[in-house]
Amino acid sequence: TPTGSMRQEKFYFRYCSNTSQISMNEIINSNKYLLVLVPLVRKYIDERKDMNSNTQHTVEQYLLFISNRAEG
Repeated sequence: TPTGSMRQEKFYFRYCSNTSQISMNEIINSNKYLLVLVPLVRKYIDERKDMNSNTQHTVEQYLLFISNRAEG
């Protein structure tokens, strides 16, 4: 199934001149070598001075949803 392959398969991911195979969970949530999607968005949100707390909370809820889906 499409969702099964996203949870189980490895995807080619290129960083600088290196290419490696990592899971969707690693792309979305964490990788020991680089800052990936969810941590990167959280860092960006933390650095924003013009974003109110309601918007930050809403974005965090979406990030949790995406993160949990990627974990399976």
